[in-house]
Order: sequence, then C-alpha cells, then structure tokens
Amino acid sequence: ALNQQKENQGIQFSGFGAALILFTILIVIHVLYLHHPRYARMNTPKNILFMALLLVLVMVTVKLSVSIASGFTLTTPVSMPSDSMIYAVPVAAAAMLVCIFLGFDIALPFSLAVAVCAALLHGERLEIFLFFFISSVMGAYWVRHCRERKLFIIAGLKLGLLHILLAAATSMYAAELSGARLAWDSSLAFAGGLFCGIITVGMAPLVEMTFHYTTDITLLELANLDRPILRKLMLEAPGTYHHSVVVGSLVEAAASEIEANPLLAKVCGYYHDIGKVKK
Repeated sequence: ALNQQKENQGIQFSGFGAALILFTILIVIHVLYLHHPRYARMNTPKNILFMALLLVLVMVTVKLSVSIASGFTLTTPVSMPSDSMIYAVPVAAAAMLVCIFLGFDIALPFSLAVAVCAALLHGERLEIFLFFFISSVMGAYWVRHCRERKLFIIAGLKLGLLHILLAAATSMYAAELSGARLAWDSSLAFAGGLFCGIITVGMAPLVEMTFHYTTDITLLELANLDRPILRKLMLEAPGTYHHSVVVGSLVEAAASEIEANPLLAKVCGYYHDIGKVKK
C-alpha cells in the first residue's frame, strides 16, 4: 500500500512537471515570436485560440494512440510492437495547418511545442521528440506554398517516405532493429505521413470557415476572372474592369519585389473598384 501511494505521488509530480515544461516552452515561444514587431499582427486571440486548440487535439490524439496500442497488443494475436503505433499518429498535420494559415515562421516554433507534447506523453523519449519535430518542420515546409489541393497529398507522400527513414533511425538508436519491427515501423510511419496530408486537406476548409481565414487556395478561386461579380463588372463597367485587371498585374509584380503576398495583392487589385457595379 505504501509503495502504491508513493507511485501515485510520483505520477502526480511527473504530470505536473510535464505541464510546467510545456508551459515554459509556450511562454518562451510567445515572448520570442508573438511579441516581436515582425509578428505583431499574429498576436491576436483568434490565432492563439487556433494554435491552442490544435495543441490540445495533438495531446488527445497521442494519448489515445498510446492507450489503443497497449490494448491492441494485449488483445490480439498479431505481434505488433506497442511502440510502433506512435508513428501512425498524424502529429505533423497540426504544424502543416499552422503553416497554411499563419506562415512557416510561426509553424517552426509550433512544431517544437507539438513534438515536446508527443514526447512527454510517450515515455519522455528523446527519439520520439526528434521524430515528430523533424516530421512537423518538414511537413510545414512542404505545404508552405501549396495552392492546389493535390499538392497536400504529394506532401503527405513525401512525409511518409521521410517517416520511414526516421522510424528506421529511431529503431537503430533504440537497438531494436529486426525484420518484423522494421516492417511494422515502416508501414505505420508511411501511413502516418500520408494521413497528415489527407487530414490537412480535409481540415483546411473547416478551419477556414470556423476562424475566417483566407488561404491561397481561396485567393486563387477569387482570382478567377469568370466569377459572376467580375463578369458583371466587365459588362456594366468595361473600362473599370480593364483598369482593375491592369492594377492587379501591377500590384502583383510590386508585391513580389518587396516579398509581400503577390496573390493577395492581385486579388485586391481585381476587386478594389467593385463598387462601380452599382455606381
């Protein structure tokens, strides 16, 4: 009974310590990034809420995967290592979503936070932290300029191949490299990378509607000159329509020169005189 009491106290202290570590990391990220003048526009309640929800979702997903893996290995005759299930958890999808809506500069420290969460919830292992940190950073990097939905799946395939390499390296580091272990790790790791691409492309429209974000994919849809409002402008005010198209091309080139968002500038140019449809 005394040993059980000490074990329970140890678990409580361990959980408190893990929460304190994560809290410290989040505070440091907030001070270094969101308080910096360059990222001041990102320091809004909406953006912080969005990242907080993703962080909670990652923690819940990792915790469920650990529970499912232990139950799966105990109740089935298939000899799958319990640690292999963690490779299938699409942790990198959170960093990919942050990159799409807030940019790669914010996705980089966010990747650090989700990797720490995954490692703390999975036995506080260094190799798990490195696996998810590298995965999240590269996943965000591969979707930073995605303007077509199929590119998210391609990014997921690239991430799956990277996961296979990282899983093999992790098994070698843990001195658990065997044929069966490598097969399980590679299969689940590749599936995890592919899941990241699928989840990202599926959740992006939902996040966009919920938080009123605008992605480059939406901007491309708005830049289509066959949209009804632009066709109406062409018929009712053809001079203004031609002027808007020229302005769109000019500001797109100007935005490229100063490293602003050229697609956003072009769309704003197309619609800046849209009121002349009525007057």
